[in-house]
Amino acid sequence: MVSISGYENQIEIVISDNASTDDTVDTIRSFQIRYPWIRYSRNEVNIGGERNFYRLATLATGDYIWIFGDDDKLSEEAISIVMKLINSGKNYKLFICDYYRYSKDFKEKKVELAYGLSNVSTINNHNDLMKIFGWRLGYISSLIFNRSIFLAVSKEKYNKYLEYRFPFLYMIYHGVIDDCLALYINKPLVYNRMHNSMFCLDESWKCFVVGISIILNDLKNDGYSAQSVNITKNKIILYYVIPHVVSFKIRGDLTIRKCRELFYDYGKSLFFWFFCFPILLIPNSCLRQAKKIKHTVIKFKKNV
Repeated sequence: MVSISGYENQIEIVISDNASTDDTVDTIRSFQIRYPWIRYSRNEVNIGGERNFYRLATLATGDYIWIFGDDDKLSEEAISIVMKLINSGKNYKLFICDYYRYSKDFKEKKVELAYGLSNVSTINNHNDLMKIFGWRLGYISSLIFNRSIFLAVSKEKYNKYLEYRFPFLYMIYHGVIDDCLALYINKPLVYNRMHNSMFCLDESWKCFVVGISIILNDLKNDGYSAQSVNITKNKIILYYVIPHVVSFKIRGDLTIRKCRELFYDYGKSLFFWFFCFPILLIPNSCLRQAKKIKHTVIKFKKNV
């Protein structure tokens, strides 16, 4: 609570308890004794993280919304930095703050700056925003956005992407099509805990390979350029599609359905044909052997 000092009358803290089964209620009540302006709401049943994000945003009344995950930490200077920018009078629609990435126990810093951009500050074109950040705006704790962005998307449209876990990615990009004024903050205002996801490989494929492609296709229909969408898709091929394909082939369960999804979602990209398709032709046994060699080399280096 140190970070809000001096801004108590300008911000609101709203907690949406998604039917937790631990001592969350007692913990929040103890905070409310010291900070009675904290608003607390509890769901009778767990409605899922993404539905809870939507509900939380509807409970908020301020001009800006910062939906913060319960497994992340806020830097002490975060509120001060953001409030000064909000009060600057420049009417930003979106703030994107950089963040540190830590081990699951928060004892070891794994990534210094997750975005790590040095030549970006203000972005006033929605296509430029997508080219620079792409799918990475799916990390909601790093985003502070004007409430008008949220209200620009209907609940029905938001719900369309629930099964892919990133409905807010569509919400952010759709909300800035007609009025994009975003600011990248090159400071670690958030401390992210890595490897805290319960995704299995199949669910990860559905969300990061299939789901994001569906969202990007819809954004293209909404008004994003083919170039900005293709640049983002090519990065997804590199960081998600190829690793997933390799993992499934090593396991021996790259199904016909998954191959159809690949060609349907990414088959129009030359990047796919040059860098991903050749991997589909490599025998599974060769990939398994390559994995064993890689682990042997890593083990050898550790022992040297």
